[in-house]
Amino acid sequence: MNLQPLFPTPIVSVTQFPDTHPGQASFVWLVETESERAIVRTTRMSKEPADEFWHGCLSLFGIDPTDVFALEAVNESLRQTSLIPVPKVLRTDSLNGVPFAIVEVLPGQTVQSFSALPVSASYQLGKSIASIHQLQRVTCGNFRGTVRYPASEFHTKVAGVMPLLTARYHAEDTEITEALGGFVTAARTIPSPPTAVPVLLDLDPTQFIAADGALTGLVDTEVYAYGPAELDLIALEYLLDSPRAKAFQEGYKAVLPFPNLSAVRGLYRFLNRILSVQGPIPLQQWMNHPIRFNS
Repeated sequence: MNLQPLFPTPIVSVTQFPDTHPGQASFVWLVETESERAIVRTTRMSKEPADEFWHGCLSLFGIDPTDVFALEAVNESLRQTSLIPVPKVLRTDSLNGVPFAIVEVLPGQTVQSFSALPVSASYQLGKSIASIHQLQRVTCGNFRGTVRYPASEFHTKVAGVMPLLTARYHAEDTEITEALGGFVTAARTIPSPPTAVPVLLDLDPTQFIAADGALTGLVDTEVYAYGPAELDLIALEYLLDSPRAKAFQEGYKAVLPFPNLSAVRGLYRFLNRILSVQGPIPLQQWMNHPIRFNS
C-alpha cells in the first residue's frame, strides 16, 4: 500500500507490524520519512463485522472497527489520566475513501505475556488502570457519543444481546445454550453498576509495550468503551498469575477502592466467553478459571 500521500516529506522506510492476536481489526505500520517517525493505522474491514466479538461490541457499546477516526477521541481522553503513556493521534486522513490515523511512536516492544515482566509491572498496570477508571460517567457507550445509554441499564442490554449472540454464533455449543437461560435471568436480576468508566473490551498483554521491565505504552486502544469497571478487572483474572494479580490489586488500591467482583463475576465471565475474547475455550473450563482478585 502506498502511504506516501499521508506524509509531506518522502518516506524512507515502511515496516508492517505482524498480527498480535486473531481477528485483529487494524493494519499497522511504522513509517519513517525524511522528517518524522510515525505509526499508521487503518481498518482491515470495509463493512460491519460478522464475528461474535465485533457484533457484541457494536450491539453493547456502538463500537465500529471501521471508524478509525474515533481513535483520536479515545486516545485524547485516556491521555488525560493514564499513568502509562498513550500515544497522541498526530492527524487523521483518508486515501481513496479509506481512513487512516497517524499516531505518535512510543518506545518499547509488544508485551506477549504479563508473566514475562517483573511483578512490579503489574503494580504499575494496576495503578494505571485505576487512573483510567477515574474517568467516570453515568452512561455506557462509545467515545464518540453516538451510542449512549444509562449505566443502570447495562445488564438489561446484556440480557437482550446474549441470546442473539448465542443463536448466531454458538447454537451448536450445548454447554453455552444450556447455560444461557440462567445468565439471562442473572442479568435481569443483578443490579448494574451505577457508573461507567473506560474499559478495554479485548484486554490483552499485546495492547501494551514495555522496555527494561516497565510498561511504556498502551498502544492498542481501538476497543475502548464506557462500561462497568468490573469488565476490565474480571478479564484480567485470565491474564495475571497469582503474584501479579496481587500486585495489580495493590496498585489499583493505591488510586481507587477495588470493586467487589463477586456479584457479577459469573455473568461477566459468561458474557466474555460468548464474545470469544480469548477464543473458543470450553465453557466449563472458562467459568472455572481461578479467581485472582479477592474483594
